[in-house]
Amino acid sequence: MPAAAAKEIQGSFRGDKGGVRIAKSVDEVNEYAKQMLGATLVTVQTGPHGRQVNRLYIEEGSEIDKEFYLSALVDRETGEVAFVVSTEGGVNIEDVAHNTPEKIVTFSVDPATGIMGHHGRTVAKALGLSGDLAKQAEKLVTQLYTAFTAKDMAMLEINPLVVTNRAICACSTPR
Repeated sequence: MPAAAAKEIQGSFRGDKGGVRIAKSVDEVNEYAKQMLGATLVTVQTGPHGRQVNRLYIEEGSEIDKEFYLSALVDRETGEVAFVVSTEGGVNIEDVAHNTPEKIVTFSVDPATGIMGHHGRTVAKALGLSGDLAKQAEKLVTQLYTAFTAKDMAMLEINPLVVTNRAICACSTPR
């Protein structure tokens, strides 16, 4: 039973700092959990003193075909919800923005009209998805926007947003 264990703290770069571990058995999950819980994770965003890890997110492993990046955040200039999408998931999105900005697509949702079908199609096209996966992406974007506005979020990030041979899985290390 492959699984991923991730330290749940406010901050990014967990994978770079040992905050995400891939286990090949239940025993390995238990071993990693013992090592991770109570440990201090230091990242760029936590500062030099770091943050104590009090929670873990454990997810069953899956056969990943592709990893993407998807986030929604409030555009402070316009007050609209902006989506940021990239084919480069599972990596530091700030590095992608700096090194290959053409791999990032952004668009905003007008609060007067709300989320519409063309927004989901924009995401599907940006990620190179077609057929059933494109339909799943359209549905996911609508669900994320609905949750984002209902919960009055400032940011919703899924990195990586994974595609398996069957489906889009949005539950991989959301924050």
